Amino acid sequence: MELGDDGEDDCQHQPAGFQSCLPIGLFAERAACRDRLACAHQQLQLPERRGHRLERFELEPQLGRVQRRLGELAPAIEFAKHGVGLTPAVAEWMQVFEELFRQFPTLARIFAPAGKPLGAGEILLQPDLAASLKLIASEGRDAFYRGPLAEAIDRFSRSRGGILSLEDLREHRSEIVEPISISYRGHTMYTTPPPSQGAVLLIMLAILRGFPREVLRWGDPKGIHLAVEAKKRAFADRWRYLGDPRTVASVLEQLLSEENAARHREEILRGFHLGPAHDLRSNDTTYFCVGDRRGNLVSYISSLSAGFGAGEVVEGTGIVLNNRAGRGFTLEHGHPNCLAPGKRTMNTLMPVMASDEAGRRYVFGTPGGDGQPQWSLQVFLNFVESGMNPQEAVEAARWQSFPGSDPATIGNPFEIRLEEGFPNGVTEALRTLGHKVVPMQVRERGGVQMILSDERGFLGGSDPRVGGNVVGY
Repeated sequence: MELGDDGEDDCQHQPAGFQSCLPIGLFAERAACRDRLACAHQQLQLPERRGHRLERFELEPQLGRVQRRLGELAPAIEFAKHGVGLTPAVAEWMQVFEELFRQFPTLARIFAPAGKPLGAGEILLQPDLAASLKLIASEGRDAFYRGPLAEAIDRFSRSRGGILSLEDLREHRSEIVEPISISYRGHTMYTTPPPSQGAVLLIMLAILRGFPREVLRWGDPKGIHLAVEAKKRAFADRWRYLGDPRTVASVLEQLLSEENAARHREEILRGFHLGPAHDLRSNDTTYFCVGDRRGNLVSYISSLSAGFGAGEVVEGTGIVLNNRAGRGFTLEHGHPNCLAPGKRTMNTLMPVMASDEAGRRYVFGTPGGDGQPQWSLQVFLNFVESGMNPQEAVEAARWQSFPGSDPATIGNPFEIRLEEGFPNGVTEALRTLGHKVVPMQVRERGGVQMILSDERGFLGGSDPRVGGNVVGY
């Protein structure tokens, strides 16, 4: 997270409001046929890493303008070429994927060059990626979608029996869209529309704004219970109704309506229990937020989906392929998120921006798959209902309701994963309310970053769980 001057660059989000956002666009290939893949895999679930490569790449159209100046990417190029030392948090995370590195030599050559994952303080070198970034900096987006990088991706995909083609890359177009929003007790929250699952967070807030605010303060087991039940219903709505809005009729207005929220609240109050939905697994997502001297704020997130994506690096480029389609689409006929050529899969990425009646504006977000809407909700409630400052809101102990939205584990029983640091008695109180409660593991805790902007300037909060930092200059 950075707070400071942005030189002469334009900023997508202007001080007056939140005009637009660029959602992740992960398109299935022209050859991504549901029946073909269902037959190939004898199931209604796509392979997570092996098999067909389904993901089309997203490179923001703004990069074509900004990156024509080599100076804009010079720091990234230098870090890739000359290396960067791994922090303890990143090194610990990489140890988890030691077996993955053994399975995928192209990945191991970069991240486990001596036969084991790089450790804390060791230097990560990516000279091929540096060369690719330099090419993009000099030639713009065409280098990636039409030029030598696209050709390298096409060759690599074909060599692995994949279906991602040069034609897919050449046809790709990003879209600038309006964010979706909801009001919550004097605050307005904005996030990305489908195929992002940002609507999940807004549905949860619509449900919770009808409950007394005193029970929603941090550490109250009744408030945790209400938020967990709201989460279950928001994810159920997402699973039943949401998909690529270009191919699925939009029902967002109904899902965000007070009528829908009231129905969910009534179910919660009478103790109606939902069955399990879906899953959160390890992810490879990066989030940061930036504010500049003009008052612009940027909330940015990007992801490979699972840890190290598809597990493959396009040889000679340093580009790691993502596996969002393999974890996002379903092969269930008639489902709004069923695989189809050119269709965008639902995804978990959801940067957040918000404002309040006092004129304050703030941005926040986190990696963590289906933990994203849950942890964003808790940080928001810490800030709004408990009166915490950004750093306090980010650091406070968190919970996570599992599972979430991954089709691979639809049937897993619900449980609350509770981080250390809650008041005594919270665990037993939640069990009394009917929840299974287990300890939260280290890799399930997220990494929230937050910036608050008001008439005094900026105030930042950075998550110590991932070794984050607030930088002002």
